[in-house]
Amino acid sequence: MILAALQPVSDEMYEAAALDGAGKVRTFFNITLPSIATTLALTILLRVIWIFNFPDIIFAMTGGGPADQTHIITTYMIKITQEGDYGKASALGLIVVVALMLFAAFYLMAVRLRKGER
Repeated sequence: MILAALQPVSDEMYEAAALDGAGKVRTFFNITLPSIATTLALTILLRVIWIFNFPDIIFAMTGGGPADQTHIITTYMIKITQEGDYGKASALGLIVVVALMLFAAFYLMAVRLRKGER
């Protein structure tokens, strides 16, 4: 997705920045990052949602890892469910839902602000 977002960024913008004396870091923050910001935010949002929605892969591979150190909140929820504490597991599930809703709201707000700049 990020590579596709980089395709329409014009080489002329990079040439103009080079002629103006902008370095690589300044070019990245002033040309590249603003051009791909929406796609980057969407990619991050989707990755976070996918990680929250696929704890079974993580749990199957590590099972919580050595001394329960590789748990994310959803794999911890699976472990709590296996121990029979369904109330605590459902509370963790609600925390996950609220966190995902806040993250999605932040993304939508950022996209709306970006459209307002144009």
